[in-house]
Amino acid sequence: MRISDLGVTFKFLPLQCYASIKRNFQPRLLKPEGITIHYISCKNVTPERPFNTEFTWRLLHDLNFEPDDRLYDIYDGDKQFASYHLLIGRDAEPLQLVPFEFQAYHAGVSEFAGKQFCNRFMIGIAFVGSYEVGPTKVQYAMLARICSFLITKFNISTDMIVGHEDIAPGRKKDPHGHGDDAAFSWATLHSLIALELNKAA
Repeated sequence: MRISDLGVTFKFLPLQCYASIKRNFQPRLLKPEGITIHYISCKNVTPERPFNTEFTWRLLHDLNFEPDDRLYDIYDGDKQFASYHLLIGRDAEPLQLVPFEFQAYHAGVSEFAGKQFCNRFMIGIAFVGSYEVGPTKVQYAMLARICSFLITKFNISTDMIVGHEDIAPGRKKDPHGHGDDAAFSWATLHSLIALELNKAA
């Protein structure tokens, strides 16, 4: 089975969006051991269409240029680099943005399972959403299908599927899966993953 069999469209970001500037834009190799879940939206760019997948992709593309070269001036000139391996739209349209063999800029300063800098060993998946608005039912279903595929392909333990808030506590809060006001349900995701793995067995 290939990732394209899940309906994933390849819409890779330019190399500079995940390669190291210090290494002359050479991408860093990734050995996947886990998956980090994020949310992202374009509400700061197009508040009238905060969950538009195409504009969210454009924002990610733009964030990886130098401030003077960006179309959207929303970060007061600060350098921001961001990329994910996969992006899942509100209607569950999945896009692959970075090849799995390379690291993406999704974790930042982070630590999990006794290891620092989770970009080095985590696949980053973002759904289009926000702190207040969790995934749609079809996003959960697609996320579970993709996680099941990655678990099988890379021999990833379900214990290594975590949120950005788990690997960078206090600094990040996506996908907002903890607390009384949580918008993301880990129980829902793990039950759907279990169903997918059972179907594949």
